[in-house]
Amino acid sequence: MSDIRPISESEFLNLATGRESIADISWDEKEWYANGSKTILGVVVQDRIDRDWGYVVLKPDDKGVKRAIDQESSLPDMETARTGLLDAMGKV
Repeated sequence: MSDIRPISESEFLNLATGRESIADISWDEKEWYANGSKTILGVVVQDRIDRDWGYVVLKPDDKGVKRAIDQESSLPDMETARTGLLDAMGKV
């Protein structure tokens, strides 16, 4: 997990080109992460309606499209979402 680091939104968007859409009209992306090789990406999200938190982990499929391979929602706060994301990314 030590090679996972925060990245900027613009770097995430650049790395996630060709990704399967994780955009949802009810989510705001808040934090973005990548592993050292920048092949595994993660994003912490907040629900616009009920204000709870979640995350999504993305990994390229055999065609190179970044797809969600793990996700969680209905978390109570940003720290819980961040910790869950980093743990999930560390297991990939």
